[in-house]
Amino acid sequence: MKYELLGTPPQSDAVAAVRHDFEALVRDLEASPSRRVSVVFGFAWGNHIYELDWVALELSGAELRARVAAAEASGLGRIGSDDLHITLPDVGVERTYCHEADVHVVAPAGTHPYLAAQRQEWIRSGWHVHARDVA
Repeated sequence: MKYELLGTPPQSDAVAAVRHDFEALVRDLEASPSRRVSVVFGFAWGNHIYELDWVALELSGAELRARVAAAEASGLGRIGSDDLHITLPDVGVERTYCHEADVHVVAPAGTHPYLAAQRQEWIRSGWHVHARDVA
């Protein structure tokens, strides 16, 4: 059984808050240029980015920033308005920047240190945090 945190920013500027969270993740990834993540552009920009199957892209932080910027500039989607799935294999977690202007983080267990740190960061930022077991 996996464990999920769902972070929902205050509604006054939810999309901007999700964008800020994404930018913080990318900066962290860029600080370690050899670090790779697995990325899938999901609903709905995946419909336009991929010709057939939605396939995972293995990217560095800089490559992730460039791919997202290019997709947004082309009008294919936006962080906070379309799903972006990012797997961080080195820490064993998955992050989804959701089309509903929230962020999902899934780890193997609720005691995972990444989840504890993420929960505290979101609470400090005024976000609502919900947690649940997922299959």
